[in-house]
Amino acid sequence: MTLSFPAPWSYSGPTPTALPTFDFSGYTGFSSKQGVYYNAGLFWTDGMNGTIGTNQFSVGVSASANYLNGSTSIALPDLSDLHGFLPAPSTGADITWSAQIVQSSGSFLSLTEPNSTLSAAGNQGNYTEP
Repeated sequence: MTLSFPAPWSYSGPTPTALPTFDFSGYTGFSSKQGVYYNAGLFWTDGMNGTIGTNQFSVGVSASANYLNGSTSIALPDLSDLHGFLPAPSTGADITWSAQIVQSSGSFLSLTEPNSTLSAAGNQGNYTEP
């Protein structure tokens, strides 16, 4: 068995804001955009330092390189006007962000197809909502 890992990705994260934009332009670990997907997400609690019984929230977006049509950034949308979606994190919330760049030779993030491959590079971090 031979394992080939993609190049590491050094990313310090999005600029702290309620609905940040994630910039994937600095990653050069994949030689083509074929089968590349970008994933970005936030996770936070309701301000009670993550203790048991607090409300936990998350929002995430995934887009293919083809869909982005040359762009390398994803902005998290404001869905608060839609029924059932919560508003963006409030000031002072402890935000955990995550970002991944994935390349798959099979269908969207699938390893169930014979001889398919999946490579990924990612980062995560924290900030306090301004």
